[in-house]
Amino acid sequence: MAGKAFIYAVVLICLGRALDFFPELAFLHLGKVVLGGALLFVCLTTRSEVWRGLWRNPITPWIVVILAAAVLGLPFSVWRGGAFESLINYLKELCTFFILCALVGNKHGDTLCRAVVVTVGMLAILMVVSAGTGRHHVSSTYDPNDIALFFVTFLPLTIAEALSAAGVFRYAAWGMAGLSIAGIALTGSRGGVLALGAVALHFLFLAKKRRPAVFVLLCLGAAVVLGVADDSLWERFRAIGDETDYNFEARDGRLEIWKEGLHLFTQHPLTGVGIGQFSAALGMIGSGAFKTAHNSYIQIAAELGLAGIAAYLAAFWRVRRMAKDLLASSRSEAKCLRGCALQLGLTGFMAGSFFLSQAYSAILYCLLALAVGLWLGRQQQATAAAPAGQVGEILPVRDKEAAGSAVQKAGSPAVNADATRKRRLALLRQGDAAADNGGGQRP
Repeated sequence: MAGKAFIYAVVLICLGRALDFFPELAFLHLGKVVLGGALLFVCLTTRSEVWRGLWRNPITPWIVVILAAAVLGLPFSVWRGGAFESLINYLKELCTFFILCALVGNKHGDTLCRAVVVTVGMLAILMVVSAGTGRHHVSSTYDPNDIALFFVTFLPLTIAEALSAAGVFRYAAWGMAGLSIAGIALTGSRGGVLALGAVALHFLFLAKKRRPAVFVLLCLGAAVVLGVADDSLWERFRAIGDETDYNFEARDGRLEIWKEGLHLFTQHPLTGVGIGQFSAALGMIGSGAFKTAHNSYIQIAAELGLAGIAAYLAAFWRVRRMAKDLLASSRSEAKCLRGCALQLGLTGFMAGSFFLSQAYSAILYCLLALAVGLWLGRQQQATAAAPAGQVGEILPVRDKEAAGSAVQKAGSPAVNADATRKRRLALLRQGDAAADNGGGQRP
């Protein structure tokens, strides 16, 4: 129970920014208290195989590369003090990421998914209840564009829980999904609407046999957007078509900022200008306008150099592969839907963050924690279900010595990568079947 409670508390505070709505409680420093308590709980209760999984999973090495690029770039930053402060904030995000991964690795994958869905519902309700005129947002952390990205990223998970859950939570999740779509429309974010369209197209592509039902669902979502969105949103879209939008013409428009950002990257390709220092660099050695990047890819490339952008893209690629493996190896409906939701959520974030500076955001690192947590759960379940001598074929082998050990245990020669992957997926399916026959409850 304590692990589940910590998951809800960490997600609501770090992702949902729940404390922003209670500024009078700021003196209690509840965020630090919750994170500190969760970290202590993780250190005392996490099993050794979970600790190994936290470091051996496919995403952590790339996060370590990003962190190393940020640390090594400090001496070369345009503003060392600001870069150091940004690094501390980034370490907080990483701490939250590893805490969530460890908590989920202790067999709380369902809890993390539901905690995210509840957080989505909380913010969506606040968006709709506070609706007035103009562009809407909630909390002091998320502006309209940020909250639109939040809803787009986690909408697929909300729909997955609505399709797989039972009882009251199923209907609540459907309501949260509808409110999330309405929330995207209320923000008036063009990037959010475009990202939602990218998710819809990807959803239609993945549906295959269920495309008619998915098409109906997408039509309902489009109807919500059209019914809720303000006329000003469509006027701004028309401005893009005739190139009268400020992003095309103004000195501080997105196109000019992107050009300046790419120029900063070419000037500092190896060290970058320092983590979190895009705005400072643009003002000090760029165009003189202290503006954010408005593009996560240009942001991390300019701030952390080649190593940073390469690791950033590699982490996305690994999430995609993990989601596909989860989808291919699971016979449980809930796990298949979550694998699909990971892919769609990543598509939404990648599309939406093209227009926003969200390279180190809690939205991204919660999505990564979901991927790692579900991956850890699959590895543990497959290891428990594997016959003796075949465990070495399931867990990823990271060096030659480990590979030799695994082959010795199995008592057979090494096989090619395709055959190993097929056996791994077969064992994972056996694990799902064993769990279902063993009385596992449907989420």
